[in-house]
Amino acid sequence: MASKSDKKSSVQLETKADDDALPLLDNGVKNSIKAASKLKFNRKLLFLPLVVFIFATGGFVGLYFQPPGLQFFMKVTGLSPGGGNSHPIAVSQTNNTPLKNSAEVATITALGALLPLKDVSVLAPPYGSNDARIAQLNVQEGDYVESGQIIAVMDNIGKLEAELQSSQADVQVAQAQLAQIKTTVANNRLKAVAEVERIEANFQQAKNDLVRGRALKNNGVITQSELDHLIAIEEAMSRSLDSAKANLANYQYSDIEDQADVKLAKSNVFAAKTKLNTKQQDLTSATLRAPTDGFIISIHTRVGERPSDKGIATFGDTSQMQAKLEVYQSDVQFLQLGAAVSMQSDALGSRLLTGKIIRIGLEVRKQQLMAASPAANTDARIVIVNVALDAESSKQASRLNGLEIIATIQRASN
Repeated sequence: MASKSDKKSSVQLETKADDDALPLLDNGVKNSIKAASKLKFNRKLLFLPLVVFIFATGGFVGLYFQPPGLQFFMKVTGLSPGGGNSHPIAVSQTNNTPLKNSAEVATITALGALLPLKDVSVLAPPYGSNDARIAQLNVQEGDYVESGQIIAVMDNIGKLEAELQSSQADVQVAQAQLAQIKTTVANNRLKAVAEVERIEANFQQAKNDLVRGRALKNNGVITQSELDHLIAIEEAMSRSLDSAKANLANYQYSDIEDQADVKLAKSNVFAAKTKLNTKQQDLTSATLRAPTDGFIISIHTRVGERPSDKGIATFGDTSQMQAKLEVYQSDVQFLQLGAAVSMQSDALGSRLLTGKIIRIGLEVRKQQLMAASPAANTDARIVIVNVALDAESSKQASRLNGLEIIATIQRASN
């Protein structure tokens, strides 16, 4: 009889042999367990972006609306939260910068834009130019032009020149007619005087003949019929003399310039000259000239195009530049005329523009310039402040009209 140890060894050998002979096949159970574990891990990862989003949203809302607890924390720590405080991000808050002598100089930051100190004008043909197009453009953006220099010529200049010549001829005709009428009136006056003198002589002769005829009739030399004829002649001469004197009175008791025919001719001359002046203005306006010395800031219409509502070009004297700042309404109380201002922009690199406040606006209006921050207050109320740039800064900014800048203003001490 075999011992227990022998039986046990025999069973182990058989088992091992079975294992070597028949290896276990993968029935998928092990892989299923692994996949289930991995799925649980992936589900946990799905919650991670959601958690991050919730925390980020809560932080942004908290910073913007500033609950009392956060406001107290900001006040204690001295941190500046940004968009939800009493000063919008679009216009920075007052900033206190310690100096070496430990004195504090307060500054105010504001957004603004550069533009000429003097008015910017738009060069455009006059109203009523109809379909006129640009035939010639003699400048480019940035060109310096002198007063009276030709900027552009319209294509209707030939038509306007012909109309001007026609109007000049009309004036000459009207003036010739006036001169002729004046001559006629003067001649008619002379004729009227001569006529009165002639009729007076004839009337005197008729009266003499009537006196002699009556004497002859009394002496029986002539008949009554012949005397009646002499009476009729004398009466006719009297009527003719009255008519001639009346005609002469029209010329003697009024100046030639007051004669009806002369007045009519003078009005025709005036109308012709008025039309001529209009044509001269039209022709002059067809050639656009620089009103003063300055720079062509921008061109809005090219050769062959009709001028738009913006005109042909924008012109300005950029020898003296200014910055038009938008200062938040609560900071205006800390401004004063003559306060120093420094300005910077990405377009200027490390260079700073400097100037002084020359005007503080009197009207509160809605902000137009916005900061790049998405939290910027788009409904801020501001006051326009004008800053005159110094000579060197004006020279640097003369070709940067419209450039947006960030200005730092020295705050007035109260």
